[in-house]
Amino acid sequence: DKSEYYWKLISSATKTYFMSRPRRFGKSLTVSALHAIFSGKRDLFKGLALASKPYDWKSYPIIHLNMSDGTINSVESLADAINDQLNYHADLYGVSLTNKSISLRFKELILALAGDNNKVVVLVDEYDKPILGNILNDNVKDILAELKGFYGILKSCESKERFVFMTV
Repeated sequence: DKSEYYWKLISSATKTYFMSRPRRFGKSLTVSALHAIFSGKRDLFKGLALASKPYDWKSYPIIHLNMSDGTINSVESLADAINDQLNYHADLYGVSLTNKSISLRFKELILALAGDNNKVVVLVDEYDKPILGNILNDNVKDILAELKGFYGILKSCESKERFVFMTV
């Protein structure tokens, strides 16, 4: 039962986590479990340690990004892959995104989902895959620069975030 560890993550004062562990260590499974927790799916944890903890099981808007798309080989394909995911979440929550850049669209999505009285959960699986998949390509610096701006939005929107979890 790993749910005790999930409880420690979601109940601590810090709300941003970065998980770096070896391949096949359960990082994506952890992301899925956190998604279920922040979706308010208490029934999935029946009989586990987390179910008995003083947690309100509130459902939060969740932006779950998977950066493991193996077709990313340029800034353009990175933008396409991220835009697909941002559009999916915008459609899921009935939000209209008007900005062109992925960074501004990400910020727009976070702010729209948070509104005035809510917080957003951001889960990013394999955040560095676009960089590692292109480490020997000439355009890796361009991809890195684009991702730096994209992930920088998390800092600028910190007050609107309930929890951020990123895996490598």
